[in-house]
Amino acid sequence: MKGLIIKDFLNMKRYLRNVLIILVVYFGIFIPSHNFNVLIGVVMIMCSMLVITSISYDDAAKWDKFALTMPLTKRDIVLAKYMLALVFIFGGALITIIVLFATGLVIDTIPLMEILSLVAVMFALGLIFESLILPLIFKYGVERARLLMILCLLVPSGLVVLGATAFGDKISPQAEQFLPLAAIVFAVIIFYISYRISRRIYDYKDF
Repeated sequence: MKGLIIKDFLNMKRYLRNVLIILVVYFGIFIPSHNFNVLIGVVMIMCSMLVITSISYDDAAKWDKFALTMPLTKRDIVLAKYMLALVFIFGGALITIIVLFATGLVIDTIPLMEILSLVAVMFALGLIFESLILPLIFKYGVERARLLMILCLLVPSGLVVLGATAFGDKISPQAEQFLPLAAIVFAVIIFYISYRISRRIYDYKDF
């Protein structure tokens, strides 16, 4: 499985370089304006999309048919994509935290703890997005699943907004501190359930 993840990074080497350049531009635009909510959201969306690009590359190269002729199981292929998604989302969150905390050492007005909580929530939303889209991709393929991609983005984001609107003023400050952690735990559970669903879909898929 480690080899599968390395393969994806090598395939996407040039693409990832371009993504890093775009991220640098976004950091340069949004940090001076203190528009951290938009910045963190954009970074996490971009990182969440990377695994979809990886699967698109595999589809174009007919990789799955070739991979199954090697000593690899369908479980290995599915698990590698889920681990890759986790690496990309965690990497985006880590880069964001490092850059904003480093900036916070220079600019005292940056709300570091608020940013940390926001990154945690966006990390959870990224996992939920992957949990929704990956089974669809394994079932219908990348191109057909792209039609539902916006819906997969809007559903978890909409639920967060609705929850904040309906219950935001009813949550105590003490309980609010644990919400980011609770969001991550919930997202991890959904992520695991999604993996099990994708494995079942892939097991019955013909190539």
